Amino acid sequence: MPKIIREINGVPVFRENRLPFESMSLLSESIDILRKLKGQRIVSVVKLIANDPVRYLNDFPSIREDQLFSQAFGPVFFIMENGFCAGFCDSILNVSLLVWQENFPLTIEETSKKCIYFDKGCFIDCKDERLSNSYCASFVGCRIENLSILMAHEPGARLAKNERGLLVGTNDGREFLMSMRLQENVHTGFVLMSRENIRENIKKYITSISI
Repeated sequence: MPKIIREINGVPVFRENRLPFESMSLLSESIDILRKLKGQRIVSVVKLIANDPVRYLNDFPSIREDQLFSQAFGPVFFIMENGFCAGFCDSILNVSLLVWQENFPLTIEETSKKCIYFDKGCFIDCKDERLSNSYCASFVGCRIENLSILMAHEPGARLAKNERGLLVGTNDGREFLMSMRLQENVHTGFVLMSRENIRENIKKYITSISI
């Protein structure tokens, strides 16, 4: 039985059987961390995956090589121009995204040991010409101007926080979305994508909180 570590307005928050959940919070509980991203330029975005890329692609042949950064399982880290680093991952039990402040510089040893399902992880950079794509890489150098938490309470869904996305607006007028199960079927529930890829049958259930 999953352990309930607290309740928020009557909704249980569960401890995940992965990563140090007590040191991580739901988006709505971490407004201070999210605000530290605003006004800062993105220097780098990296993802930690469980295996080396060749092995991962062999294990999951449905993923194209250039989709590995955006669709592989694993947390994502945003490194900002002032040295601030924020990590994001999905919480299966809470049907929500989690965020925390990560130590910088990142090291495989320190980040991998936080992920109990990782033996020896591997970082993928969003600018990797083989394992990422131009959409992800194009946001490096942009300044974050706006942030919105997206919640989606679908009919029949179990009681959970359902903080399913973080919409990020940049100084050039573009947006990208960190999404948990807002998209059409992909390899993993947690992806980086365009807002246009939100599935039609969930759009009317989405509400947002601006940061």
